[in-house]
Amino acid sequence: LVIMLLTIKLPGLTLTLTFFFTAIAQFFPPAEGATIPELVSRDRLISANSLFSFTIYGTFLLGYLIAGPLLELIGIGWVYALLIALYLVASYQNFRLPNIVAHLHPNAPIEHAFSIKEAWRKFTFGFKFIFADALLAPLIILVSLLFGLERGAASLIPELATKILNYTNYEISLYLI
Repeated sequence: LVIMLLTIKLPGLTLTLTFFFTAIAQFFPPAEGATIPELVSRDRLISANSLFSFTIYGTFLLGYLIAGPLLELIGIGWVYALLIALYLVASYQNFRLPNIVAHLHPNAPIEHAFSIKEAWRKFTFGFKFIFADALLAPLIILVSLLFGLERGAASLIPELATKILNYTNYEISLYLI
């Protein structure tokens, strides 16, 4: 969101950064999916996976549904301010979560402080791992491009709906979504 605001007049940079962040985002679903069975017992696995999927897709749906009315009600500046505030709250809450290593391996040493050096080491290790595999690298690139294009096309829907279909932002949220 902040990057979009900083690069709004530089579409090439915006697209490059969007691709980069989309590529990084491909790492999260497998890690999240692999963690759930480690956190819940086998008899609760279906419920945990269902709850996880429901909250992910439910928040997308809810966000799309309230975006238009919120834009109409308080304006784009306040919507951006609200989004930034919500991201900060989510970041704070995420920071307060217990370390997953402590849960999965109670006797393992735990790093409590965030380290940019350690994060960079893990980041570069992940990319080296991906690009060392002749099949995985093109797959990650293609999936990133696909999701980037899909998100790019989806971002054009409001403009298309307001300019061609003459919908308001409120109507887009309620009818198209």
